Amino acid sequence: ALEQELLAGREHLARRVASEEALRLAQFSIDQSTVGILWVNWDSRVRYANRAAESMLGYAPGQVVERPLIDFEPDLHMDRWLNLWKNARSSEDSAQVFETHCLRADGSLLPADISLSFLRFRDAEYLVVFLSDVSERRRAHDQLRELSAHLESVREEEKARIAREVHDELGQMLTVLKLETSMCELAYADLDPGLSERLDSMKRLISQLFQLVRDVATALRPPILDAGIASAIEWQARRFEARTQIPCLVQVP
Repeated sequence: ALEQELLAGREHLARRVASEEALRLAQFSIDQSTVGILWVNWDSRVRYANRAAESMLGYAPGQVVERPLIDFEPDLHMDRWLNLWKNARSSEDSAQVFETHCLRADGSLLPADISLSFLRFRDAEYLVVFLSDVSERRRAHDQLRELSAHLESVREEEKARIAREVHDELGQMLTVLKLETSMCELAYADLDPGLSERLDSMKRLISQLFQLVRDVATALRPPILDAGIASAIEWQARRFEARTQIPCLVQVP
């Protein structure tokens, strides 16, 4: 019986050592994680913060613990926090995910992705807050948006330049051609009865080319854009009405 008790005690001790080793390993993994992790009680006070969370929030080791979350998220009033707690507690298998700006120790804002998961550990309940710094992603997104806007601006400027060249240069050539045709008609129409008709046909063709040049220049960049996007939309709607006979009502905020 004594041997059995000693054996059982040894097995229990071995299991306890293994359990403590696993717990230390888990603690080490959490501490070394690049994702910020906070364990928070129902009262919104932090009970544990790993190194990544302390670094992201700009605090020295140990300074995050016991602080309320409102210190890091000024808009997180108690009513909102309790609602998050209630939702997480009622759906333990699914995390709540959202974006926010965390307030750092120096007063700067940290763009972050937040994930909330409910945890029961040693007869206690926590809401585990996972923080991911998305500053670089936001910065890249802003740069991409600025680049897109710049490219669109360059594209519009190029279209405007081409439209001006089409309108001005081709317009000038057609004007000269129309003038030369009129001069030819005045000088030689009486010498050839059929010449006047052919010159009239040429002038009609030149008029059609004038209209084609105006249409191409307008399609490249409508001059109405200079009056603003609202006027341009109204103008486009009127053109659509003229082509399709479909009435359009334009409301621009």
